[in-house]
Amino acid sequence: MKMWHKGYTHLHTSFRYPTERRIAPEMLIEELNELDAGFAFCAGDHGDIEGSNYWGIDSREYEEYKEACLSVNEPGGPLLIPAPEAHLMFAPFTERHEHHCCVPIADYLPRLNFPESRALAASYTKEVGSFIAEAHEHNLSLTLNHPHLSVNSLFSGPPPLSLAPLFQMDYLELCTIGSLASLKKNLEIYLGYLSNPASAVMGCCAGVDNAESCWRLLSAEARVVPSTYLYIHGKLNRESLMNAWNERRSYMAYGDLSVEMMEPVPSKRYIETMVLPSIKIILFSDEDIILTVYRNGVQIYREKGNGKYGLNWRDEVPLPGRNHYVVHVEAKGKHLVTSPVNYDYAICN
Repeated sequence: MKMWHKGYTHLHTSFRYPTERRIAPEMLIEELNELDAGFAFCAGDHGDIEGSNYWGIDSREYEEYKEACLSVNEPGGPLLIPAPEAHLMFAPFTERHEHHCCVPIADYLPRLNFPESRALAASYTKEVGSFIAEAHEHNLSLTLNHPHLSVNSLFSGPPPLSLAPLFQMDYLELCTIGSLASLKKNLEIYLGYLSNPASAVMGCCAGVDNAESCWRLLSAEARVVPSTYLYIHGKLNRESLMNAWNERRSYMAYGDLSVEMMEPVPSKRYIETMVLPSIKIILFSDEDIILTVYRNGVQIYREKGNGKYGLNWRDEVPLPGRNHYVVHVEAKGKHLVTSPVNYDYAICN
């Protein structure tokens, strides 16, 4: 049975666009089947360049949007999960001083403020800490979207590593469609979180963020469409999908790199051990690769390989206590980054 399932997170939809530019939920399901994808986290219809908002990211419309996503899910088929994109606003609360956060959910929507004008088309909160705490109370895992872009764009977001609430985020989005240039910067931010003991041990994902082309099929997209893989126990259904997401059993891929086997599977849980922590991984690549292992956000191993590549590695000098390991694979503009494998290492006297 298939264990790693490919999907797309931070995928903006066009369910309410004019007919000639609309991808209905049924069409999106068909598209996922053609792409051999098992799920999409739908981030709401996005406004277009003419300024029309259609189905903006507005908490008042969540129930209707949720029904549009979930009503087309069939047993054994791809799943659409509503994942509204919230705007997290930080002092001094100017119009743009924010980071974004996708919330994949199926039942409970944390409290958000909604705009007075539909032209703004965004739900937001200025109480970021309480928003994250409320989400966690309801077993929701939050993604910090495109952190480098948010700092270096009209969003004017503060440096994410300077914001205490963001240390409790569950995932960091390493890249979006056509954003290879920012992947290196986002990886630096991600490793910064992983190197800080005050931070939750975040997983990683790759978003689509097709804001300017949500009316276009992914298969017609000329740019690289990043994907996220989840390791799912048993049959793919809403419960097993969300369990995998909440457990951070994931890796992201920019390009066609994929994992055939990985042991242990990334997870937010710690493996208690008195033997040396180890990682096994098998993957395919048409080009030469460079594989790097990071421990607690710091590079500790690197090697080159090609073809069907296998790594059977162990940490010969682990730190006592908790260590988390991330694998990064590069191959001619392609990238694969895993969520952490966590070990709790006890020295045997």
